[in-house]
Amino acid sequence: MREWWKGLTVQQKSGGVLALATVGLTIALGFIATNGNALPALLAVLAVVGQFASAWLFSQHRKADPAHAKTVVRLLGDLVRKSSVAVRQVETVQEKRNPRATAEELRYALTQLNIRLSEIQNSGVLIIQSWQDFDPQTVAEVGSESTNDQTDDTTDDGGTP
Repeated sequence: MREWWKGLTVQQKSGGVLALATVGLTIALGFIATNGNALPALLAVLAVVGQFASAWLFSQHRKADPAHAKTVVRLLGDLVRKSSVAVRQVETVQEKRNPRATAEELRYALTQLNIRLSEIQNSGVLIIQSWQDFDPQTVAEVGSESTNDQTDDTTDDGGTP
């Protein structure tokens, strides 16, 4: 119990103390105002149970499961690693700047970069799908925002827009 209490933040501890104080006051008022009638005390106890139940239900909404959060973080780390590889590949090609590079060499470098970018894209999709399992409402909201914000910055001929 002590380990658990030490792991709480000041905000969590304060909330717990205030919740217990509220429970104590509610029950005390129920017993003080009874004048021998048990019904108000019973109602006070039921009110306390209702308060705890509603607080618990509200706290569970959009609450990430630690295992799920770990999976998403792992996927994000994988995304960072893959993008780092792609960046290094581009930097390597830029550093060489071989004016006599053959079309085949350039095609190979672009193919490798395309592979890395596809892996990054797939990782992003996996992250979004994983988050969809946890909070579909947020994914839908962000998805509609990004769809509304997107502009097409390319042309069919590969030229500038």
